[in-house]
Amino acid sequence: AVPAGVRAGKAASAYNEAANKVDVVFGDSADAVKSFAETANDALGTTTTQALTAAGSYGAMFRAIGIGEGQAANMSVAMTKLAGDMASFNNTDPTEMLQKLQSALSGEARPLREYGVYLNEAAVEAEAFRETGKRKAADGALVDCELKATNQRGSVVGIAQATARLPTR
Repeated sequence: AVPAGVRAGKAASAYNEAANKVDVVFGDSADAVKSFAETANDALGTTTTQALTAAGSYGAMFRAIGIGEGQAANMSVAMTKLAGDMASFNNTDPTEMLQKLQSALSGEARPLREYGVYLNEAAVEAEAFRETGKRKAADGALVDCELKATNQRGSVVGIAQATARLPTR
């Protein structure tokens, strides 16, 4: 068994690393993400460190595609909340759901299929064009990013709306 002091030291180190990542990724918006993470245990069933880690990872993805700090923070919190809601609805470990949603944002649709979420590039693109009235990506459309988790019968079980405007290819 690992002594309690060693476990506490590792937990503190993990928290500090996650908090530092949040500071770097979100800049002036980091405090809002940290405040959210402090409530994660009660609201989502995850630890503060897990919520910070997830939000930081989502934020790094959003920042990499040019979304500003504030919008990336809002989107990251929304995705972390969605993961908690979906985990609760599906009686699944929240950490596992955080990872699966992250995979989905990276273009891997398969990890969410067991929960009735069927995403594909054509459907996402069609919805983006429907929302903007554009006919092709070259039109320079800006689209609102929205992820809807639906079950087999099509009822919505979770929604995360990203408030940022994403440039298309």
